[in-house]
Amino acid sequence: MKPSRLSLLALLTLGAAAANAQSASPVPFKADVVVSAEAAPAEASSLGVAVTVIGQEEIERSKASGVLELLRTVAGVDIVQSGGPGAVTSAFIRGANSNQLLLLVDGVKWNSPYFGSVDLSSLPVANIEKIEVVRGPFSALYGSDAVGGVIQVFTKRGPSSPGYEVNGSLSGGNAATREGTLSAGYSTPTLSISGAYRRMRTDGDLDNDDYSVTNSSATIEAQAGERLRIGATFRREKSESGIPFSGPAVTPNRKTTVDMTTVSLPVTVNLGKSATLEGALLYGLDKPTYRDPDDPWGYTWSDTRSERTGGRAVLTSRSQWNRFAIGADYERSVVRNEDSYGLALDDQRVSNWSVFIEDRAEFFSGKLTVTAGLRRDDHSTFGDSWNPRATISYRLSETLRLRAAGGTAFRAPTTGELYYPFSGNPALQAERSESVEGGFEWRLGAGATLETTAFFNDVEDLIQYDFASQKNMNVGHARMQGLEVLLRGSFSQTFSGRVSYTYLDAKDRDTGLPLLRRPKTRVTGVIGASLGKGSSLEVTGMYVGERDDVDAVTFARVTSPSYVRFDAGITGPVLFNAFSPFARVNNVFDRQYSEVAGYPSPGRRYLVGLELRLR
Repeated sequence: MKPSRLSLLALLTLGAAAANAQSASPVPFKADVVVSAEAAPAEASSLGVAVTVIGQEEIERSKASGVLELLRTVAGVDIVQSGGPGAVTSAFIRGANSNQLLLLVDGVKWNSPYFGSVDLSSLPVANIEKIEVVRGPFSALYGSDAVGGVIQVFTKRGPSSPGYEVNGSLSGGNAATREGTLSAGYSTPTLSISGAYRRMRTDGDLDNDDYSVTNSSATIEAQAGERLRIGATFRREKSESGIPFSGPAVTPNRKTTVDMTTVSLPVTVNLGKSATLEGALLYGLDKPTYRDPDDPWGYTWSDTRSERTGGRAVLTSRSQWNRFAIGADYERSVVRNEDSYGLALDDQRVSNWSVFIEDRAEFFSGKLTVTAGLRRDDHSTFGDSWNPRATISYRLSETLRLRAAGGTAFRAPTTGELYYPFSGNPALQAERSESVEGGFEWRLGAGATLETTAFFNDVEDLIQYDFASQKNMNVGHARMQGLEVLLRGSFSQTFSGRVSYTYLDAKDRDTGLPLLRRPKTRVTGVIGASLGKGSSLEVTGMYVGERDDVDAVTFARVTSPSYVRFDAGITGPVLFNAFSPFARVNNVFDRQYSEVAGYPSPGRRYLVGLELRLR
């Protein structure tokens, strides 16, 4: 029997024994609603997969500027930034590649159609309502890219009750950091409107290490009669980053820019007491640029335009103990790239059609929930892909729930991998994976919950550059297995927190070597407290173990040392019923470390400001 299966069996046995032994009074599972894990919203307490929800209270209490800072504390998620603010930031879920993560912003894919990567560096927390992280393969629901898991970011709607609200902030800190935000919302019983704007600029620790970003977003939702609800969501992130060096060479004028726009037009039709039709038109535009007038080979530049359009529709029917959903997706991407060497891609198109079904059934008065789904994707280049998935959630007692899940996933070759000059290969097939997981959730009393998940994921046909053929080929194999342990809870009306431990064994099956930038051990913690009169405190800490990497100068494999980092956010008491002072400190103890070998992470950074809230 494989170690991963032994671990899973041990976890389930331990959970059952603990439930039978404990005698504390039952504490019912909290009914948090999760949108991203199934075809329709479902209570977290009934899901067969591991989910983390970062809600509005934690977002505001953290005083973080970017989503990446919040994701650092999530079990099973590794955030890797190649330097300071604005530097390329990747995420690895359960050891899967950074391009095997699906990032959604209001349902719109954030992954680049060009090479499939996700850069979290410019995505702010301003005007964000919540973040959901669901771990495990989700191609049965979302199709390509969801090999490791799905992160979905939701833009804030108008006030929950009729009326208006206005929020704003001005702040400054070391490294010449300046940040300003302004958001406003208005709601009536049939209309909700919100909008936000943010501008931030900071200097780095080196010459040409500066970063500036402008973020804007808006939403509108309207109830058009008893059965119809329509809306629109817009978000744009525009930034510029200096690149101070490349290997041993100083690059005083090298710059990159990010210009990302997403639009979603959702509609919901209530077809009666038991049926709902939900649909959305989706649009994304990514226009990154690169400039280096001092390159040894002459003035070097690159302009890319990646455009994604599509739509999604889901019909859901409910009965007392069953929910059935059937849906369809369409997506088309168009990529154009031109650089100092000429035209690389000239509006190259890739499209995908898909249909999917999902059935969710409850048994034994809701104690047992089984969800099964199947999706077929028809890709314009490599053909079709069928991906099933099933989950089981069983409430053994009022305080213990067992869960298990298994399924397959795939990542379609991107436009760049297929058609980029010299390395492109139109004959590429999709990367494919098989995954299982299992664990338990145990309510310990006093508001605490212990979650444990063992997982195993096997990935084949990884797309890698083959030096013999001088093109991309399906030649890679990888295996990721591990364990996540999470203790979380609201221990009183003023105190809450979570602590997680992640063990990861991620290997290249062809070489036997560990996958790069994946630590075997990672420990994170978040402690938050409400201090009265609107004031609050949050302290986060993380330990990241040793991990293999590649030296930025010699390209030799190296071992990056472990490190410990603490961050803190504090909000002062409300003044004059509207103003609150606040501060955020990253890397409180000024530790020296690198998340990417050869790219030092920033030392202590602080931000102090004043926040305005009008209701």
